[in-house]
Amino acid sequence: MSPFVIGIMQINTFMMFVFAAYLLLIAKGNMLLNKMLGILFFNRMMLNLFFLVVFGPWSAFFSRAIMFVPVISMLSAPIAYFYVRNYINDDTKLHKRDWLHLLPIIVCIINIIPALFSSDNIPQVFFQAMESKVNNSQLTLFLPFRFQFAIRSFLMIAYSGYSFFILIKKIQLKEKPLFRSAKNWLISFLLMTIILNVISALLTWGFVFEINTRHGLLENNLIMVIFSVLLICYMLYPVWQPVVLYGNMLPKVVASSVSVNETEAIKDAESTSFTLPEQQSLLYKDHLTNLMTEETPYLNPELTLSLLAGKLNIPQHHLSYLLNQVINQSFRDYINHYRIAHFIRDYAANIQHFTLESMSQQVGFKTYRTFLNAFKKETGDTPAAYFQKMVA
Repeated sequence: MSPFVIGIMQINTFMMFVFAAYLLLIAKGNMLLNKMLGILFFNRMMLNLFFLVVFGPWSAFFSRAIMFVPVISMLSAPIAYFYVRNYINDDTKLHKRDWLHLLPIIVCIINIIPALFSSDNIPQVFFQAMESKVNNSQLTLFLPFRFQFAIRSFLMIAYSGYSFFILIKKIQLKEKPLFRSAKNWLISFLLMTIILNVISALLTWGFVFEINTRHGLLENNLIMVIFSVLLICYMLYPVWQPVVLYGNMLPKVVASSVSVNETEAIKDAESTSFTLPEQQSLLYKDHLTNLMTEETPYLNPELTLSLLAGKLNIPQHHLSYLLNQVINQSFRDYINHYRIAHFIRDYAANIQHFTLESMSQQVGFKTYRTFLNAFKKETGDTPAAYFQKMVA
């Protein structure tokens, strides 16, 4: 590899080590999810080390143990799936049968046991095996060593593809929608995972392109730059949006715990003794926005703070705090904002068939006077003046 590529890989390796250590040690949010994400970064870091030792300048550090890195890194495939599955299901535990996903990895580990006991010059035999499709009994039992790279890439792409499938299914369900931040993160996570492993396949499957040297596409600086930039994006996304490290979870609320009236809830939220952690506020805000845009509860003229809190499955005073202290709007103004926006959006299609009063009732206003006051407050104009300006 060129010095340029080596430098990039060394920087990436160090960054992944730091980020993996942070995720494995962090005691906030969904710790199981963070630990699984940490393991994914640690595995990626170990693969970088493998390439630096085998194809780069660190060949003096070659040992028999290094040959197990590509096999053990196959853990990334099922762990990526567990991560997405648990994230979208608010699950904090692994399932009893999850160990079955480890069977291909166990088989591959058994396959390279001969490498531990061979008395030959392992580095020389290993490089010969990497450049040959023929099985070498000095290294493996039944499968040529280089094919284990193919198995790893296949598993990663297959698991990521299936994870994408269950994510899309979850997004299509309306009963319990994902936070927007969770949805964006998981889509980005899976896309980057698939792209990274397609590139990994190109880098290691030299024989697919009839490149039969062990360096192959590793000497292509452009590919390595793209690969490295994706890895950096992979790491920086949670830094940019740390809320994703908290999972998609909301506190489970028992009905009796939200049986206070709205006045008491507002007083609690406005008191100096009550605050919501910043990350929890961000989760609530994201979930509330998602609910308002996808389920349009504001169209219900009987909507109250209590009903909306119930739809969010959060305590009533938490919602009041969110509106008053984080969004800086009263409940009424917040709901009317969505109602007026809906009214304006549908105005052109409905004005030929309905009166303004009828249209105002369709978007959730009980009386026409309430609608006029809300419209004036939101836009600064009466409906007639507002739409006359729009036409002009």
